Amino acid sequence: MKKTAEQDFFVPKTYFSKRIMKETLDVTYVLFIQDTLRTWNRMKHYAYSRLLKVHNKEAAYTDSIYMMVKHRFPHVSSYYINSALEDAKATLSSQVELHK
Repeated sequence: MKKTAEQDFFVPKTYFSKRIMKETLDVTYVLFIQDTLRTWNRMKHYAYSRLLKVHNKEAAYTDSIYMMVKHRFPHVSSYYINSALEDAKATLSSQVELHK
């Protein structure tokens, strides 16, 4: 199949990328990144499950969900806890909208 000049014009080209290949990193960095992502996903899942129970009126908590996550993951910075909590809230609200 022969390409025209118009088809070549719309071909996306990457001139610069910040993508990091894990094969180029030291093993300790790769393990650290994997552990960090795994912890963040565990925090998000924990927060989501608590938010879902509150949404479905299965549970009412005396502590805030932020404090529950903070007690479960005391070694994690508040920035990452808030990030996981906001992501869990966004996921729940998106699923509530889809369920309507």
